[in-house]
Amino acid sequence: MAASYFKESLEYQYANNEALNYLILVYSELLPNVKNQSEAKQIIFKFIQMTQSKRYKNPEVALGTALFFRNSGKIRTALMMLENYLRLSKPTLRVMATYLDLLIDVGDLESSRSLVEKVDNVAKKPLDLIISLARFHNLNEDRAKAEETLKEGLKFYPNSVEILLLLSDYLWNGGNFVKYKSVLQAIDQLGSEGSPFFYSKYLEQMGMLSVYNKDNKTAAVLFAKALQIRESDRLRSKLAELQVGGSKLEEGLILESKMIDLIDKASNAESKLNWDLAFKYAIEAADMSETYIPAKLYLSSLQIKRGYFESAIETLVRLRKQYPTNIKVNYNLINAYIESFKLNEADKEILIIKNMPEINESKEFASLLGRYYLKSGNILNAVKWLQESLRRDPLNDEDYALLAATYLKYRKYDQAKYQLTKAIELDPRNLNYLTSYSKILFELDGADVAIGYLRKYLEDFPDEPKLLGEIAIYNYKNGQIKEFEQIKKEVEQLNRKDPNFYSFLVSASILEENVDQVIAYSKKLVEVEPGNLEAKITLGNFLLKQKKYDEALAAYFTVTQRLSAYPQISYLIGKVYLQTGQADKALEYAKLEIQRNPALYNGYYLAGETFRRKEQYPDAVKMLEKAISIDGKAVEALLSLADIKFRQNYLDAAREMAMRSVRLEPNNPQIRRLLGLIYVKIGQGSLAQDELNTYLKLDPGAPDRAQIERTLNNIKR
Repeated sequence: MAASYFKESLEYQYANNEALNYLILVYSELLPNVKNQSEAKQIIFKFIQMTQSKRYKNPEVALGTALFFRNSGKIRTALMMLENYLRLSKPTLRVMATYLDLLIDVGDLESSRSLVEKVDNVAKKPLDLIISLARFHNLNEDRAKAEETLKEGLKFYPNSVEILLLLSDYLWNGGNFVKYKSVLQAIDQLGSEGSPFFYSKYLEQMGMLSVYNKDNKTAAVLFAKALQIRESDRLRSKLAELQVGGSKLEEGLILESKMIDLIDKASNAESKLNWDLAFKYAIEAADMSETYIPAKLYLSSLQIKRGYFESAIETLVRLRKQYPTNIKVNYNLINAYIESFKLNEADKEILIIKNMPEINESKEFASLLGRYYLKSGNILNAVKWLQESLRRDPLNDEDYALLAATYLKYRKYDQAKYQLTKAIELDPRNLNYLTSYSKILFELDGADVAIGYLRKYLEDFPDEPKLLGEIAIYNYKNGQIKEFEQIKKEVEQLNRKDPNFYSFLVSASILEENVDQVIAYSKKLVEVEPGNLEAKITLGNFLLKQKKYDEALAAYFTVTQRLSAYPQISYLIGKVYLQTGQADKALEYAKLEIQRNPALYNGYYLAGETFRRKEQYPDAVKMLEKAISIDGKAVEALLSLADIKFRQNYLDAAREMAMRSVRLEPNNPQIRRLLGLIYVKIGQGSLAQDELNTYLKLDPGAPDRAQIERTLNNIKR
């Protein structure tokens, strides 16, 4: 009713009309009741964009914006919005209540407790505050106090269906089924306040009461009716339990609250990077029921984040057997295949769900195809489907960011900037988005602009290693070495057990060419983030540079344990075997790399280089030419083939390939060495001197220094 009046007011007068502020608030409050969520969110977000200047000044705009993001699943963004408002403006009780709700959502018990102490003594509490206080006591594991708060709230708000629904949860979990039934009757008499969301919750609770009364047929009808109003994985799981039936059905419904509690605890532990505890709670929740979708999906997401791809796929395959047409289950399974580079399996699954209209017309399906094509290197189709995903759901910040990253990779800075701006509007807390945007600014406007952009965000994220690290790197690239060293020192003093902290120190050490520190910090990064396979690859690569072959192999094999199909891992393992003189093992891994990644040059190069060292030149040339046909800029393949041509006395061909290589990597000492020897052989002494002297400068510890110096002396004669 209120929304229609505010809307009508705006139709009469739009400019400077306070009704817009209230319309944002009311629409955001009503969002859970709307059937077409995507359309409603787009309308509200347009209004939010129009009132950006009021976001931290006007309580209705601040509250409406926070509720919009909360109801869209972006809890931390909503929390940041209200934190910024509270820093700049006077709080209202409703703002405080929502702020408390958000702190509870993220599991921040200490901040919640501090806020409760400020608002608990208010005589006439608004409804929102009563709900928030009850949720706080629940988070604090004082269920009796939570129930008491709700009963106290009913004295002031006897017709509040929201309080009655929350109270019914406590009564069900406490086994007070007589009172539970009377509360549901009260909700029915109130007509669920005309709210579709409340009505669907009421139907769900009535279904549970039917289960208690051993009337499974009625329960199934009620659950199905609730699902017609509000799609819910929890409800789907209950319906599945119902279909399985049996004596443990009622017990399974009672266990649901325990599973929800365990998932919340796991999520809280994850936010604090306590991965062992997060896994403990997640596995406990998942083990309680084979059909409870939220627990299985959360466990699989945790497994993927930690690099346990095979386990995640097993979890999702089992779940999909229970729910063959569920969009979320299919999406997560196919995405797990994509993330684990099992593109053939992903392709098979995509072909299956293509024939399901309820899935292939969904926003999730378009997004999935975009990611699939991106991973398989089909950029045109990736862009096409990501754009289609955003047409279906213009509020998908992750796909805006993916599209931006694709444009950025191909130096289409204006398109990347536009897409990333959209992503940041939707998730202004995402540090990856902010640092990616700074990279665009660096390319377009230089280091100072990029640094200035990131510094303003340090107010919201003080001492954040990711932001400080990017600033330091821009200083380094800009020749401001003192500033770089100062920030690096500041970050080191933070001494956090945080992936961003160690990621920066690894990057900084690479810039400084400090191999020992790269290895030390990479080991620390892998400790705090064992699922970071790229960090393990970096560690292995730098151990290989130091000729610590056993350690390099150990690092690479930890990757294969998590993800056997990781691109180029067989190639890297093969390189270690090649450098340790184990040609047969190197060839074995070269063939494995070709089998797994036939569209990449690496396996062909490794096979060719192995044949070269075995002096099997025809086989070597065949493989190296194949590698170069795939990637004409593959320097190691060009250099290897140039060496063969040199040995076979095809000097023009050898020089041409060496010249191509030196243009690509002018500071590669081995290219300079080979080019110098080619010039010696064709009698161009001056050019030979230049190249061989450059080789010795680039590699002061060259093992053949004495021999090269003799060659240089011979040229001078």
